[in-house]
Amino acid sequence: MSDVYDKKAKYYNILSRIQKKYSIYEGLFIIKKQYLTNNSFYYFLCLFFRFIYIILMSGDYEYTFRKGKSRINTFQNYLRKLTCLNLVQQLNLSYKMYLIIIFIILAFSLINFKLKANIVTNLHKYKSTYKWPIPSKYQIINEHVYFLLFPFIIEYLSFSYYMYFFPDKFIIKCDTKNQKILLIFIMIINTILIILYNIDNYIDIVCSNRLFTITIFEADSYAKENKVKKNKMKPISYRCSNLFLYILIYLQNFVIFSMLGNYINMRFALIYKIIISII
Repeated sequence: MSDVYDKKAKYYNILSRIQKKYSIYEGLFIIKKQYLTNNSFYYFLCLFFRFIYIILMSGDYEYTFRKGKSRINTFQNYLRKLTCLNLVQQLNLSYKMYLIIIFIILAFSLINFKLKANIVTNLHKYKSTYKWPIPSKYQIINEHVYFLLFPFIIEYLSFSYYMYFFPDKFIIKCDTKNQKILLIFIMIINTILIILYNIDNYIDIVCSNRLFTITIFEADSYAKENKVKKNKMKPISYRCSNLFLYILIYLQNFVIFSMLGNYINMRFALIYKIIISII
């Protein structure tokens, strides 16, 4: 109970101290920052899951050029068992089941974005209510799950592109004309979801990149340590540049192209692998 109280007190102190200096959306950043976990093992898993696809794409030439033949058990082959594609292969997922899961993801996504909109609305109402919004336990758990599973969700959403552009080669088949028409609609939904998840992922990464001074004593200590004048010090500072954050987001979206080398011409697959390895 004391931990919960300390977290709320810290959260109230941050918002109250800088309420005249931040925008509404900055308030959303602060809420997400304060209620993200500090568990090191959780963040290790987040990093590990994001790097799986980059490791698979860079240097795994043996998998690309010996398809259908016996392959040695490389490190990449073990990692490949952790991907969404491998799970779909093991379950032999049908086109109909793929669509059902997509609509489930869409429903949870709409609920998630609605909860964020409610927080922004409540931040707008602070001057009339004098109550800072606190996210529900469901929203906190939801945020953690989405941040952890971000690469797998993006990979699953990207399957619709492969079903459309490689209908004969991809594991989930889309045969009839009606299925292809519906697939175009699903591709549009998936593209919107990928963009929205990337925005949310960017916010989460920004939150982990920001430092918040809570009390006047802490602000004075920070100013002395960094040789910043107190009246010029901002309540929010950054650990790394926005350019670095954009590069991180770009690399995390490589999962969309992780299967491409398996479906293009062998000669182009070699060029593709070399380019990916250089990047």
